[in-house]
Amino acid sequence: MIDEGIYLNRLLSVIIPAYREGKNLASNLEPIIHALRFSRISFEIILIVDMVSNDSTSEVAKRIASSYHEVHLIIRHGRQGVGSAIRLAIRSARGENVLILMADGAESVNDVTALASAIKEGYDIVVGSRFIENAKIIGYPPMKHCFNRLCNLVVRLLFRIPTSDITNAFKAYSLRIVRELHLRSSGYSIFLELPIKAYLSSSRKLAEIPISHTATSKRHGLRIFRDGIFYCVLLFDLILLSMQMTRRRYDSER
Repeated sequence: MIDEGIYLNRLLSVIIPAYREGKNLASNLEPIIHALRFSRISFEIILIVDMVSNDSTSEVAKRIASSYHEVHLIIRHGRQGVGSAIRLAIRSARGENVLILMADGAESVNDVTALASAIKEGYDIVVGSRFIENAKIIGYPPMKHCFNRLCNLVVRLLFRIPTSDITNAFKAYSLRIVRELHLRSSGYSIFLELPIKAYLSSSRKLAEIPISHTATSKRHGLRIFRDGIFYCVLLFDLILLSMQMTRRRYDSER
């Protein structure tokens, strides 16, 4: 970990949380490493593993970290949540920008390099969108799709954020912006809290790129009804935050 405010120019910090991904971690991660190297992108990978019993993820992650100098491995004991993993990785990142990527191989290697290149163009946020022209989505459950579209519509109406895919984890951010945020989510709601707070706190330079997304099925993933409650509570808190920020801007302009 480095002192806050000190970033390595043009370095990209790729944040990858992993939980029970032992079977596929190497086959998903190694092609990304090779593609980023081939693209001449200066990068580090912050790989955060929540280690639990009867799971090989930590052992596979150790082998990867010993083989690739770009990989910085953080192993935590017990399931502590994807949100807390993202928060920890943001504090540990050394790059100018951060790119968040799940370990399940849902995104293509080409999209990872495209997102990595796009954030270098000076945007605050670049969204990998599954729902714009030229995007492709495979195997996405209909119920989850409906929940996603409803959530995105509500967010666009409430916060006027010009994105078609607010909940997808696959985004890149300016580290200068996200490190200043007060993030609280421990679970999957981090992927709603982070982009909304980043957008409201930035100069609002946001871009989208179309991606190819292959949905994966896992028992420990997002659950609509359980996590939907957290999403609703979070949205209420973010509405209050947005109102406070608007009031402060109004008072400063008076």
